[in-house]
Amino acid sequence: MIAGFEVQAPEKCFISWDATHEEVAALPFVRLGGDGKSGYTQFFTVPVRIGAVRLEHLCFPPGRSDLAVQYYSMQCKNPRGHEKEYERLKQQLSMEWRLESDVPDSRRCYFSQEGLFLELSYWTEKGFIFSGNAWLNLSIENRREYPNLLLDEANEKKMHVSDCLILDEAFDWMISYKRDACVKRRPPLIASRFGDKTVFWRDDVNRVFGIAAGAFSVSFPLDSIDCVQLERLFPAKGSGGDFFCVKQLGEPDWRPVIRFASEALDKYPELGKVIGKTIYILLMGSDC
Repeated sequence: MIAGFEVQAPEKCFISWDATHEEVAALPFVRLGGDGKSGYTQFFTVPVRIGAVRLEHLCFPPGRSDLAVQYYSMQCKNPRGHEKEYERLKQQLSMEWRLESDVPDSRRCYFSQEGLFLELSYWTEKGFIFSGNAWLNLSIENRREYPNLLLDEANEKKMHVSDCLILDEAFDWMISYKRDACVKRRPPLIASRFGDKTVFWRDDVNRVFGIAAGAFSVSFPLDSIDCVQLERLFPAKGSGGDFFCVKQLGEPDWRPVIRFASEALDKYPELGKVIGKTIYILLMGSDC
């Protein structure tokens, strides 16, 4: 098993796949790129070696600071040897990673090992925009689970339920604990009282508002919530949906939290009372 990668700095160092985003971003040979508005990425200023494969221009996007980097990638324009470089890398990777799928016609292959998934691809610009350029892409996605990050025992022990509302609706979480630290496991108090039902609750003792659905929950300090909004998308070609969004004080953007079927929450007029906030509805048109 390849446990991580080696940075080819003057003083080489080994980086584990479980090194946190904060730890990797603090390395002296990691730099920030992008303008911070349209997005930014962080990149290694020196090559790295993963097993027998040496890579340049390895980068990673922003992520939760206390979680392992979830996605590394590299893109090389007009690689030396062009398509032969793709074949060379594929052969090298096959010696150390398990080949899951190979699609020769599209010059794309997939590998895995211990919860890591690697994609290697090669393509050329064709058609109207043809310029003779070729691109070699490699990405490594970390799909390992970190259940310790779902624990919130200190807050669970002092939790109270002052008011609540049970929703009998299908749902989809719009956030994940791998991106948002506010996502935790379903609190034991909620599980003991309501089983696996979807519950919106308010805790007046600790000034907290929360949602539990399925195995997960999310909570926000009541005093940090600026506004609550439903972004409503009516079904057309797509399924539409009511996207429950929270805007916290000091944050510029709305945060989509959980999605229900379009207009499903109209059946629960008491929801605003449970949250203690007016719920604004923003009509987003049709899902076409």
